[in-house]
Amino acid sequence: MKPFDLKTTESLDFTSTTIESERLILTANLNDYKGEIFREFNDDINKYILPKPARRIEETMTFINESFHGMRDGWNLTLAITIRTNRELLGCCGIHGEGERLSWVSG
Repeated sequence: MKPFDLKTTESLDFTSTTIESERLILTANLNDYKGEIFREFNDDINKYILPKPARRIEETMTFINESFHGMRDGWNLTLAITIRTNRELLGCCGIHGEGERLSWVSG
C-alpha cells in the first residue's frame, strides 16, 4: 500500500504511537490486547467492515503483525482504544493507506 501523503520528507514509524485523553488511551501496542481483540472482533461487531472475524488466535496475530508492519512502514495506523483507569479494551480504530478508515467498539 502507498504510504500516507504527508507534508514531511522524513519517514514515519507509527509503532510507538500513543494518544491520551482524560478518559481514554489509544495505543499502537496491539499485542497487549490480542486475546480481547480475538474474542471481541466477532460476527456481531464485524457486520460491515473488513477483515472477517478470526476463527483462530493465529489469525488475530496475523492481523496484529500486518498492522505493525504497516505502522512501521508509515501507511497504517491501528490503535487499541482503552479506558485510562484500568486499560480495558473498548475497541480498535485505524487509518489505512490512502485514507481508508476502520473502527469498531466491543458491544
